[in-house]
Amino acid sequence: MIRDEMTGRWVWPVPRWNGRAPVISDGLGTPRPGGILHGGVDIMFTRLASDPYKSGTPNGSPHHVMPDGLVALAASDGRVWSAGPTPRGLAIRIDHSPRKVTTFYTHLEKLLVTPCKPGASQERVVAGQPIGLIGFDPLDAAHLKHLLCAAAHKRCNAQRPLCRAVGTRPRFCSGCRHRCPSVPVPPTSPVTRDPPGGGGAVL
Repeated sequence: MIRDEMTGRWVWPVPRWNGRAPVISDGLGTPRPGGILHGGVDIMFTRLASDPYKSGTPNGSPHHVMPDGLVALAASDGRVWSAGPTPRGLAIRIDHSPRKVTTFYTHLEKLLVTPCKPGASQERVVAGQPIGLIGFDPLDAAHLKHLLCAAAHKRCNAQRPLCRAVGTRPRFCSGCRHRCPSVPVPPTSPVTRDPPGGGGAVL
């Protein structure tokens, strides 16, 4: 199970903002048109009455907000495995070897690590280090700012999200029920359309 690999220090990939903890605005497996399921978790902040961001703008939905200029954080120590453009925005994957876990971050508007092709970088990051600025999915008509984050066992293409916290260590979903490739490689990027959903757990 992937949670067996959750050793060391782990943090939420979005920092507190004005004293507020981030929440999961849309979770793993949310249905999408065409039978597609959400392949990670979207992270934003629960909307308060005092928030200046109007719903329907890039910074706000009916239930959540995301300010400009907020950074995405490395969830744990590791090596940048890939960093660069995708159709869904700038994306980063971190290899957390010797643990058999990778984490994936996308919808970034700016990279704070060196761009690299898959497997070409030796750049190291530590838990809580800023790795990019949070932006939006270019394929989302609303251009709603949020971070999509997912984690996976390196021998399995199934995404496993950071979805709860136990002390300082996020708990991942239950054990893998999928066939794993014979060679451990980072999995493919998750697919999402990212509409805002219900609230979630915080660290």
